[in-house]
Amino acid sequence: MSVSRLSSRYAKSLIELAEEKGAFNEVSADMKSLQKIVAENKELQNFFSSPVIKPEKKSKVASAMFEGKVHPITWSFMDLVIKKRREAYMKDIMNSYVLQYNVKNKIATATLITAAPVGDDIRKKIEGIVLKNLEGVESVEITSEIDKSLLGGFVLKYEDKLYDSSVKNKLEKLRKQFS
Repeated sequence: MSVSRLSSRYAKSLIELAEEKGAFNEVSADMKSLQKIVAENKELQNFFSSPVIKPEKKSKVASAMFEGKVHPITWSFMDLVIKKRREAYMKDIMNSYVLQYNVKNKIATATLITAAPVGDDIRKKIEGIVLKNLEGVESVEITSEIDKSLLGGFVLKYEDKLYDSSVKNKLEKLRKQFS
């Protein structure tokens, strides 16, 4: 079974269970924060994906880290994934969960890359641009990144679109025109 198929099935099962038990919002918040923790912690990723470490040890470490700090359904799910020896796919499962959550709640995600931090007024304008260009979307979650090599302007990524209005891109276009 492919990784995307496996992670999608596990994520869908967790969404259905959370909805059935009336804990959808709590489990979703847990999965979003766990996704961020796992994405930012390479050691944790390596720990879960290591074939040398036994599942019992992984379960004990995960229990010490997460049990009691996340919703019981979230913890039971994580423990089940470890017991089924699918812990190497934990990051993929969390990513798939968040994607399915966003689709279910009509949330689009966008990445705004700028040379310097931007204020809330600019973020609101960008949200409006994305909402105007997407059908069936009720809200937008924007993640910001800083890339000083842009020199100015911004790059906006959402769905399969890329809008590059950076000074770096404009200078590159001018360079190509002159050569």
